[in-house]
Amino acid sequence: MKRVFVDTNIPMYWGGAESAYKEPCGYILGAIAREELYGETSAEVFLKNIPLAQGIFYIWQ
Repeated sequence: MKRVFVDTNIPMYWGGAESAYKEPCGYILGAIAREELYGETSAEVFLKNIPLAQGIFYIWQ
């Protein structure tokens, strides 16, 4: 299975406003979910997104 690095920008572009990158990023995330690609990230990417995830969780409460 092909391995891809999932940078912060992939979920951000997919979840954000319309842009030229929205559809390709959705394709990448979908391929990972369908186990067509093996997605990897790093601790740095994960830690960079914690404040965003906390903000989303706060809004949904």
